[in-house]
Amino acid sequence: MKKTLLAAAVLALTSGAFAYDEYGTVAKGKTEVDVMYAHTLGMGTYDADAKKQDAEGSPVTYNPSLQVKYGVLDGLDVELSANYLIYNKDAGDASGLNKPQLDVKYVHALGFGGLIGVDLPFGGKDIVGKNPVAALRVGPVLAKTIDKMVFNGWALVAVNFEDKDKNKAANGLDVYFKPQYNVTDKIGPYLGVDYQTNLGKGQKVDEDGNTYKHDPKSYLLTVKPGINYILDGTYSAELNVPVTVIGQNNTATAGVYVGFYGVF
Repeated sequence: MKKTLLAAAVLALTSGAFAYDEYGTVAKGKTEVDVMYAHTLGMGTYDADAKKQDAEGSPVTYNPSLQVKYGVLDGLDVELSANYLIYNKDAGDASGLNKPQLDVKYVHALGFGGLIGVDLPFGGKDIVGKNPVAALRVGPVLAKTIDKMVFNGWALVAVNFEDKDKNKAANGLDVYFKPQYNVTDKIGPYLGVDYQTNLGKGQKVDEDGNTYKHDPKSYLLTVKPGINYILDGTYSAELNVPVTVIGQNNTATAGVYVGFYGVF
């Protein structure tokens, strides 16, 4: 299907790329509500030789997202995220809910912690398929401030499970690092760097019951220059421009992300 130009289906970690964040936890007893939107242009694909091929037409994905976080303890929160995908005609002419994500995140006062989460096995049929399955995500997270520098990031492994027909997507790795410099107490420009790759191969079962490996080696490197702006003690906003740089068996994209966050 043409929509895979923007869906990056070969990567296990892209299903909620705009639905969960890399920041530290919300304070105990507080609730954070994040409203986000990503506008992504399909610029082509990276083939098996890591050479960029131009896109056909003008594929675009519209991706509104919502995340709610609740601070269970200081340094520990629970996060529920969902995003809705809309592909224009050139990108596949489909729309629907992506798999919601439920995460538990812990960050120590020193700025180091971990995340464990699950992609829940439901969503729009045109987006997640007829037999959606859960995926487990786990790994360390970083949320460290040193003077005017802020360092956020993660290294998450996604473990995909078999569907009822014994098909299984390849597992994946997502490494994200985002150093930010606070010019003032309200404004912080940053440069995020995100690397995603498959870990091993997936599994497919054909109509005759034969099992074979699939998912060729795939990776994608994306840079995300952006800025955070604190409006007041309750609200903040973020803007970045993600652009893929290199990749293999994956999609080439450029876009705009904007988020508005409130802590209550």
